[in-house]
Amino acid sequence: MINSEICDLTNEEEDYPGFIIAQTKILNNASKEIQSLIENIEGFFNEFSEYVEKRKKEENDIIKDFELYCNHLNEYVDHLHVEITTFVDVLKDSERQLSEHQKTIDEQFQQLEDQKKENMKLKQKFDEQFKLTNDIKEQLEIQKNVNNNLKEKYDQLNEENTLSLTYTAAIGSVLSKMLWKTSKNQEAIQTYVETGTLNQFLNLVNRTIISFDTTYKDNLPEVETYEFQFILSLLGICINIMAQNIGREFVLERDLGDSLVNNIILYFGNIPMSTIGGPLLKRMILMILYNLTFTKQGTYLIESCEMSVGNIMKCFDSHHTAEIHSIAIFLIHQLLKDSQTNEFRLKVREQLSQHKDDFEKLIKTADSKTKEVCTQLFEQISNFNDVM
Repeated sequence: MINSEICDLTNEEEDYPGFIIAQTKILNNASKEIQSLIENIEGFFNEFSEYVEKRKKEENDIIKDFELYCNHLNEYVDHLHVEITTFVDVLKDSERQLSEHQKTIDEQFQQLEDQKKENMKLKQKFDEQFKLTNDIKEQLEIQKNVNNNLKEKYDQLNEENTLSLTYTAAIGSVLSKMLWKTSKNQEAIQTYVETGTLNQFLNLVNRTIISFDTTYKDNLPEVETYEFQFILSLLGICINIMAQNIGREFVLERDLGDSLVNNIILYFGNIPMSTIGGPLLKRMILMILYNLTFTKQGTYLIESCEMSVGNIMKCFDSHHTAEIHSIAIFLIHQLLKDSQTNEFRLKVREQLSQHKDDFEKLIKTADSKTKEVCTQLFEQISNFNDVM
């Protein structure tokens, strides 16, 4: 555009004023163009500066981000270093533990091998024992058959023995009852003494009392049974023997008599009162002892038995019948009357003091004869206290 205008000015050189004007216009236009160009350049530079500033800012942000990233990366590297160090330590510890476990496994494996060998030995022993057990089973089966045969024979013999015992007890009961009746006759006692039968009889009674006590203890047989009737009859015969002078003297002059009286007194303390037969047996024994007290030798024999006072005094409790109370009081009174030993009297006094309540109840309910004997008994004790 400027070049075309210059060309136009060349053609118009001869018109100088117009040329100047034209030149001025051209310069003005050029100036405007240059000004516009400058403005454009300035705008460019401004935009470029802004762009540069923006880029610097972005670069700074990038640098900051990069620095932050590098810091994070360094921290991560440090953390990773710590983790790696820890991991290495853990790995070393794991290797150590693994080595120990391996050692333990080897030891356990060796133990298993040893146990395996031991199990083989045990299995061998078990097989041997199993074979032995089978052999024993066969022997047991054979023995079982033998035992069954023996049991059948035993049951048969036991049945026969039971029948025999029942028969014997029945005969003994019947004969002893007959003898009990005949023994009331003094001539019969005389005959027993002269023929030696009485010694055999006393020996039988002595063994029978021990056997009866051992067999039945607290469970006496029923009164109606042959066994009870037999022992009752034997005691009845003893009462009749002790009631006769010749019979009493025969008993007291022999060691067998001492043994018999001691066993009777001992059994007296064991007789249970929870059955009907208990009071009957105690009554019979008290009468035997009472008949013995008619001689000083009999009194001394009863005194010499350690259990006599205690066992007799037990008769005064509420479990015994009024009849037993009365017989026991008469017996104690008779013993004290003929007693020559202070030791025996002292035992009686001690036992009476222990059974004081029982005596007071007894006196209230006793008959006149028993009350009279009780009064005499207490007088004997009182006189004894005065002497002491």
